[in-house]
Amino acid sequence: MLWNFRLVLSFFNFLLLIPFIYKVDFHIPGNLYILLFASSCLQTIAFLFMMKAAKHWEISLISPLLNLSVVVTAVLAFFIIGERLTFTKMSGIFFNFDRGCLTSKRSEF
Repeated sequence: MLWNFRLVLSFFNFLLLIPFIYKVDFHIPGNLYILLFASSCLQTIAFLFMMKAAKHWEISLISPLLNLSVVVTAVLAFFIIGERLTFTKMSGIFFNFDRGCLTSKRSEF
């Protein structure tokens, strides 16, 4: 069921982007093709694991963990490319991390 949703969503995204295809510069250096291929493979593997987790676990536990990808991306950008983390970005990271941790805990009532 989730596969069908993802396929339909990807198809509609493709249809919405067709009018803008002529504005894209497709001149990509050769060495970036390897990076693009590796990135696509990693994203495919991550998506397969996400679908497997959604099949076997409760979605209320998985969804907050998926939202933590924003936190991981910001931290990696800080260390790898030297992205400046302003107060606004840090507060967003904190609230996103806090929300993910709080909503993924099980209540013992």
